[in-house]
Amino acid sequence: MDRSAQTELFKRAREEKGQREIEQVFNDYLEWVQETMHTEESPWIKVICVMTGAGVGEN
Repeated sequence: MDRSAQTELFKRAREEKGQREIEQVFNDYLEWVQETMHTEESPWIKVICVMTGAGVGEN
């Protein structure tokens, strides 16, 4: 294999690796969007309240 063929082979391998990385980032983002935009069948809200006697009677 001559030098130009090796250079072309390395170039192609680098491009393919870059393409795979781009596709992985896109797939991860698409999965995140799908998971965060999915709504529950039975929506609910949790309300938490803390009440203390601190400050009562102070004016």
